[in-house]
Amino acid sequence: MVMSIGKKSVLIYTLYIYVFICVFFPLDPYNVKFLFFGFFCLISFRDFANDFASGKNGIIFLMGIIFPLMLFIISSINNGKYAQSISGAYPAVLIILLIPIFKWNIDYEKILCNVLLLEAVITILIAVLDVLGLFNVNSETGFRAFYYRMGMGYMGKSQAYSSYYRIFFKSSPLFIYLLDYGWKKKNKWIVVVSTIALFFSGTRANVLVTFGYLGYRFVFNVVKNKRNQILLALLMSLVTVIFFGRIWDIIVNMMTTIGSVASDSVRSGQFRGLLEELKKPSTLLLGAGLGTEFMDYGRMMYMTGVELSYLDLLRQIGIIFFIPFLAFVMYPLFKDLSKCTKIAHLGYMFIAFTNPLFYTSTAFLAYTYMYYLLEKNKTDTLRR
Repeated sequence: MVMSIGKKSVLIYTLYIYVFICVFFPLDPYNVKFLFFGFFCLISFRDFANDFASGKNGIIFLMGIIFPLMLFIISSINNGKYAQSISGAYPAVLIILLIPIFKWNIDYEKILCNVLLLEAVITILIAVLDVLGLFNVNSETGFRAFYYRMGMGYMGKSQAYSSYYRIFFKSSPLFIYLLDYGWKKKNKWIVVVSTIALFFSGTRANVLVTFGYLGYRFVFNVVKNKRNQILLALLMSLVTVIFFGRIWDIIVNMMTTIGSVASDSVRSGQFRGLLEELKKPSTLLLGAGLGTEFMDYGRMMYMTGVELSYLDLLRQIGIIFFIPFLAFVMYPLFKDLSKCTKIAHLGYMFIAFTNPLFYTSTAFLAYTYMYYLLEKNKTDTLRR
């Protein structure tokens, strides 16, 4: 019994460090997360072996072992680049963390949301320090240099940005799950912090998804009575009509800032280049190979891993692999989860459509979270 408790504690601490690295340092230039991922799997070897022998958690083994292995093989045949094929296929392997998480009843939701809350607080703190004049997000400070050197995200302030500040950690789209977690736990502090952090992240997708989520929550959760829900919806529609001009101006300003227009121009060029590639039958069917480049007409250079992540992944792996992966990602939306959690997940999917966040270690933190919630709900139902 003492050994079991000890092992669970080691797993929890290891998972905390792993999630921290994935959230704050998604590019992981020193490959530290692989060490902790490998250690987590090593001490969980018996759990993997037992589940594999019993046929339990088949979908996790399928998507975490067979899927990336097949991706690697086909990609290597297509492009002959073994290193790129490995680095491109590996994110799916990260889902196998669920097996020891299930076995040892580890609260993955708490771990992920605690780390995200820390990042949200840091996001707000950076903005507040800039407002107070104690730190300038545009100045070449040691912290800013470290932030960029480690590939943590982007930082700055400008009228060209949709919300003036852009303190964008590459994992900040995950704040939408933190917002849902805070509301679910009735923790107003987490709700406020995650909302402000999403706004300060400075991307249109983050801001729009936040407004959409909060709007749904206010109509269908704050107001419980069906008649009052209808009345509130009508009232919100009336206010929208009356102030449509002003609301439209705000949306247009957000969408037509210099930075937004430039970003849309780049995406338009990427879309053109991706369509050219997908017109090739072999590419559409089996992909061009992971890590391969295409002509990005937005930047007028050959690129890979661009913002239109769905189409770029389809180009690299082909429709034969893309459809099963998309089904895996969307599967939780059709299961027994709260509507608001599903909306948060859809929100992340929307953000990922215009950002390279669909098939990455960051994305698999989200997918792991959704499948964890499915198992947790199933377990809670059986206990009742």
